[in-house]
Amino acid sequence: MRQTWCFRLALLASVFAASLAAQSSVKVTGYMQPRFQAIGDSAAFLLRRARFAVEGQAAAPWATYRVQVELRTLGAAATPPASPLTLSATDIWVRLANQRWAATFGQFRVPFALESVTSSGILETTERSRIVLAARRDIGVQGQWSLPDHVVVQGAVVNGDGPNRGGNRDNRMAYFARVVVTLVKGLDVGGAF
Repeated sequence: MRQTWCFRLALLASVFAASLAAQSSVKVTGYMQPRFQAIGDSAAFLLRRARFAVEGQAAAPWATYRVQVELRTLGAAATPPASPLTLSATDIWVRLANQRWAATFGQFRVPFALESVTSSGILETTERSRIVLAARRDIGVQGQWSLPDHVVVQGAVVNGDGPNRGGNRDNRMAYFARVVVTLVKGLDVGGAF
């Protein structure tokens, strides 16, 4: 049931992105993450995950969008044990922005910590902290105000059920806030709750 819902969501988002793409510039990106596993005298190559994204600017210069889907194989984190391959949406959002303000609607990375909003390929840490693993992506709305090179203030209200879960099972919301102040170039101090 969940796979069907995720597939339909990804298909709908792809159609939406394609209609936007007809009116604007489009960037198609993706990557694959292979895994080599050797146990005793047997070895195997696995495709841990593959992500594909379509992003670009909508007809208006102040509107951007991103649709990213992920394929995972059995044994990768967040994959049901009975399924050899799952398809899920990671990012499906539309962002409206001007010079200092931005609002994001859809499924996105929650603004909780640097590890939450920064790709693993950019961070030079071996693992992510436990709290960041609990707060990754969710569905809702996010606001941001920034004074370039000085201050970034972000806040989000999300359903709290995590990614790819429509509705709100417990009728409670999750709230995130993050502030980052740049003291000097290369030195940022921040806090979140």
